Amino acid sequence: MLMLFTSPVTQIHHYTVIYFLFLATLMIMDRIPCGSWIRKCLGFSLWACALSLALGMIVPLMGYWGIPLWGSMLLWGIVLCSIKLQKA
Repeated sequence: MLMLFTSPVTQIHHYTVIYFLFLATLMIMDRIPCGSWIRKCLGFSLWACALSLALGMIVPLMGYWGIPLWGSMLLWGIVLCSIKLQKA
């Protein structure tokens, strides 16, 4: 109940979920050769996810529209596609 009234504690679950997504992305990027288009897509989507999370926390309207969710969904999609392309 105390977590509902303190803002920093209630926002911490966003960072823990994104941490594992960022970790997976960076591990995949480490295996992919520099300059490849998959690596560029992963880098772009990583920055887009980080920016959308920050904007969702700073601008309440962006959080209401679900911008952090869409940024993380974009990154998940690119990560899953890159894994599938690596196995092919």
